[in-house]
Amino acid sequence: TLVIGTGADAYHIYKVAKRNRFALTKVVGFIKVPDTEVSRELANNKNVKVYSYNRLERVIEKYNVDNGAIKECISKEKS
Repeated sequence: TLVIGTGADAYHIYKVAKRNRFALTKVVGFIKVPDTEVSRELANNKNVKVYSYNRLERVIEKYNVDNGAIKECISKEKS
């Protein structure tokens, strides 16, 4: 599974998949959407990979991704 988004809810998907032996999915990475922030949990976790949005197609091909989850892709408001 490739998670589109890098917020706290996106990290929660990773935690559930990692800790729950019945989850039946493995998170291969996260895609950072432009103008969004990476949660502290993801930034501080050396076991996860965060890729830029422009690498989406390459990541899908590299890991042969057939599942995705979209979480927290709302852009920050610019002041």
